[in-house]
Amino acid sequence: MISWCLLIISGVLEAFWPMALKASDGFTKPAASVVAVGIIGISLFCFSIAIKEISPSLAYIVFVGMGAIGVSIVGIIVYDETLSVLKTFFIFLILAGVIGLHQISKS
Repeated sequence: MISWCLLIISGVLEAFWPMALKASDGFTKPAASVVAVGIIGISLFCFSIAIKEISPSLAYIVFVGMGAIGVSIVGIIVYDETLSVLKTFFIFLILAGVIGLHQISKS
């Protein structure tokens, strides 16, 4: 159970480090750069612990899926990116794929 919690933490952090990288302006802003590298480090550390008990392929799918969905949501909220019907549809496809792959990995 702790592995799944760590995987979820790493997935959530996966959604925020790209935003910190954007704020770092190509690593020209030291504070944002340190935050970005720190988030990446913590995310990968949690991920590395999680894959001790979770299949790396499943863990990576969940990790990347959470990151993709999270970045989309953060982009919409923070950067006023547009939310279209098609964008929403494809975000739900990613979510369905992650859930489906998790379900079939149990069998």
